[in-house]
Amino acid sequence: MLPNPPTSSASSSPAPAANSARPPTGRPASTATPPTSTAPTPSPWTGPASRNSPTAVPNATAPRTCGTRSPSYGDRCWTAATTGGWKPRFENIRAEIVDAGDLLAELELDAGRPDRSARAARTGLASDPYAEQLWRALMRAEYEAGNISRVHEAWKACLKAVAEVSADGDPHPETAALYRKLANTRRPG
Repeated sequence: MLPNPPTSSASSSPAPAANSARPPTGRPASTATPPTSTAPTPSPWTGPASRNSPTAVPNATAPRTCGTRSPSYGDRCWTAATTGGWKPRFENIRAEIVDAGDLLAELELDAGRPDRSARAARTGLASDPYAEQLWRALMRAEYEAGNISRVHEAWKACLKAVAEVSADGDPHPETAALYRKLANTRRPG
């Protein structure tokens, strides 16, 4: 669209030319910045999804970057995982597994499935063998299943685990009281 002609005849200055030697930024054409590339930066991983995909493989043509604070050492980055920054996250995940195992063991026992309750407790113990609430859940489940010998085995394993981490080597009083109660009471059968 062309600009409207000036309405006043008093204006004697010519209208600016449409094709001027200067770009719109006001710099001379010879020093104008070349347009930046809009091509995406190549990913260091190739595959259908991401590096978490089981079929993803490193892309050899992509630049190897580990971020601004993580230098690359050979094939891997020196990250928080190797310097201890992940430890709190792992501890939180472990605590969640213990809580989930304890809750599931309790729910399965309430539903009358002591075998599944024992399995849930053992699964949680695989994550944290020092979690006494899971040892208590396992002893309860084995007792309800009628496996008194496994109650004793669970107690001995609990004592061994607690001795590794406890200052005095004694389990929590609640754990000891539960074992005494289960060992001295015969389940009607």
